[in-house]
Parts: sequence; structure tokens; C-alpha cells
Amino acid sequence: MGKKKKGGSSSSGKSKKSSGGSGIKRKRESWKYYKIDGDQLVRIKQECPECGAGYFMAEHQNRLTCGNCYTTQWLSEAEA
Repeated sequence: MGKKKKGGSSSSGKSKKSSGGSGIKRKRESWKYYKIDGDQLVRIKQECPECGAGYFMAEHQNRLTCGNCYTTQWLSEAEA
């Protein structure tokens, strides 16, 4: 009698691979962070002081928050 293979894999040897995404394609909306003023590119939102260039702070009612390092800057009532 022949030996049976152990395990639950199929005989074809191929394993299932995930598709790698939810199938929804979104365009990168970088125009929300920059503005063209003449010949210069101006940043609209404040950058994170900890992470540096390229990481912008999210604007909430009374604070600014970095989504990368979770740094929070509280705004005074005059700024909010």
C-alpha cells in the first residue's frame, strides 16, 4: 500500500494568495496639502515637528494631531 500525504493541501501544489487589496482604487489627493502661488509650491497644512517633511498634522476642533507618531498640539482658544 502507498503512503498518503499528510496535510490538507491540494495535489496541485498551489496555495491561495490574497488579492492584495479591497478592490477600491483611490487617487492620491495631494492637492489638499499644497497650493501653487505663482512659481512656488506652498504647503497649506502644518507639518509634524517630530516626523519632519511629508507628514502633515490633522486639523481637529481644538488640536493638531500627527497620524504617524500621534504627536498632539493643543490650540489656544484664540487660534481655534
